[in-house]
Amino acid sequence: MIKIAIVGTGGIAEWHASAFKNNKDSEVIAACDVNDDRLNEFCNKFQIANRYNSVDELDRKSTRLN
Repeated sequence: MIKIAIVGTGGIAEWHASAFKNNKDSEVIAACDVNDDRLNEFCNKFQIANRYNSVDELDRKSTRLN
């Protein structure tokens, strides 16, 4: 199983998230965006629990993600 974090939730990110969600060998476990509203809307749509506002924060906490 490949675990995915999507950085940037605008534009083509929805296409990427849909493709990963439809692949039985991958799981989207986190998303990152500086825009809170866009991040929350995206994560709610794709049931992504782990939400970050910076790549640095994502990187620091990524070792603890399931």
